[in-house]
Amino acid sequence: SGALEYVTHFDWYGTITGLVPLNLPYRMRGFEFEPRGLGLIAVQGMLICLVLYARRPTGKLLALAGIHAVALFLSGSTSAIAVFLFAAFALFLTDVRYRASMYVPFVAIASVIGLLTVTRPQYFETFVQNSLLRLTTDRIEEEGRPESAIGGLSARMDILDGPPVLFFAANPGYIVIGTGPGLMSLPAAEYIPSAAFYDEVRGLGVNSPPSSGMLLELSNAGLIGLALWVVIYLGSLRAFECLARRGEPGWRSWSTARSAYAAIGASYLVQASISPIWSVFMGFGLGAACLAWARQRHMQNSV
Repeated sequence: SGALEYVTHFDWYGTITGLVPLNLPYRMRGFEFEPRGLGLIAVQGMLICLVLYARRPTGKLLALAGIHAVALFLSGSTSAIAVFLFAAFALFLTDVRYRASMYVPFVAIASVIGLLTVTRPQYFETFVQNSLLRLTTDRIEEEGRPESAIGGLSARMDILDGPPVLFFAANPGYIVIGTGPGLMSLPAAEYIPSAAFYDEVRGLGVNSPPSSGMLLELSNAGLIGLALWVVIYLGSLRAFECLARRGEPGWRSWSTARSAYAAIGASYLVQASISPIWSVFMGFGLGAACLAWARQRHMQNSV
């Protein structure tokens, strides 16, 4: 959808929904609310292509991964790059086949992005400018440098993530229990930095939960909820692993599902999607856990 927006020079999402255009000429959003949504979907699609390529390397999958790389480039999303690096590393740790076959698709993806950087430098410049917002505190230094490391970290984060970090720093007791599902935006509104860069946001308030999945889990239920998330994630991976043992019915499909689950779960920790994609994959994981448990019980009863 991002490539379609680029080719047609038409804001499809704004026309369909009636929302105000973002006026970001060198950042595409496709059918998403904002460019980072397109970047996240592009990365997740690319990861699925890499998982499938590791099991059946074909030119079609390489081409499809290349199309997703184009969409990622057009989105200009630095958070999507972070998602890709973290999730790709998770795949490297959990998928032996991926480790053995990752080099060809990575070279292909890097070649596509390199070619676009040379031929469409204005998009790359936009990406560089967006990266500087994350790597520096220039946007708030006209009001003075941050007084603490936490302040500097929050200044580099998205507006949906920075104030919650400051809230937790000022109220560490909530790190354990959280503020309740979807309620972080209420106290976080009091921790928007005073720099002029945030004047518009300060007038509107923080009206959405954190964009980082890890911070979202901390906000909703604290360390208790985050620990439960980790247990579900690792337990589901273990269930997929049991179902993917050679000789088990459909073990190849379960192996593919395990890697896809690992990648999407890792991407969620970095950036949560406004779509319920992680909820769907978590349902797959819980279903795999139930099936693995049922098979184990059947084997025990058969002995």
